[in-house]
Amino acid sequence: MTDSARDGRFRFGVVSAQARDGDDWAAQARRVEDLGFDCLLVPDTARTLAPLIAAAVAGTATSRLRVGSFVLAAPLRPAGIVAWEAATLQQLTGGRFELGLGTGRPQAAADAEALGAAFGTPAERIKQVVATVEAVRARPGAPRILIAASGPRMLGLAADLADTIAFGLPPTADDARLGAAVDVVRTAAGDGFDRLELSINLLAAGTLEQTPDWLRQQLGTDVATLAAGGSYAVLGGSPAEMAATLQRRRDLTGVSYITVNSGYAQALAPVVDLLAGR
Repeated sequence: MTDSARDGRFRFGVVSAQARDGDDWAAQARRVEDLGFDCLLVPDTARTLAPLIAAAVAGTATSRLRVGSFVLAAPLRPAGIVAWEAATLQQLTGGRFELGLGTGRPQAAADAEALGAAFGTPAERIKQVVATVEAVRARPGAPRILIAASGPRMLGLAADLADTIAFGLPPTADDARLGAAVDVVRTAAGDGFDRLELSINLLAAGTLEQTPDWLRQQLGTDVATLAAGGSYAVLGGSPAEMAATLQRRRDLTGVSYITVNSGYAQALAPVVDLLAGR
């Protein structure tokens, strides 16, 4: 891996969760690679592909693409097992695995119950994130670790433990709120701030006139309304306009790792062409 993850140059990832079968999933991974994206990331929900297994298959189907979890709910798995499986993935992908961790989405409590796992209190979930990071880093050749965070406590923890911080702010948050979250990280990290890669996930990119039904249900609104309110999570306009927005945002906040839902990967691909490696 180049040092681009640490020097502020742009990286781009696609978040995907569904496939008809193994051939379809492998084809999706190769398509993401062909479009020029750096990473294919798999969310952790009980209704979609198991993230580490899916990452392994995607890794074997590609040669350059990095693969990872986005993000693994640490409370659902013993730290030692995550460390073991992450080390295996890192070895079998030739160092192309990235481990995304978090305390769990709001719906993760229901997933934990369905899977027979203890979800725990907020303090216990944070403790499990720490234990998992320590277990992963105790093994040789540990992968990059991304931690998803939104509140001050998790942002401070991520500033201390992560290689990459993914800001999990509400979709209504604007650039000012994103900047405030970055300031929390900057203060917590101190002299170590420059080693951190900062990331946001886009809900939509390109033409924003239509919102897929599944996304409308998830958001309770449409992407055009979010864009009109200044949401950091939707990126509209031409490729040149979208690239300019991301460059301006990077100048203001330092955010350089951009991920997007797979349904909008094609729309963001021209921006990847314009900004990759810059």
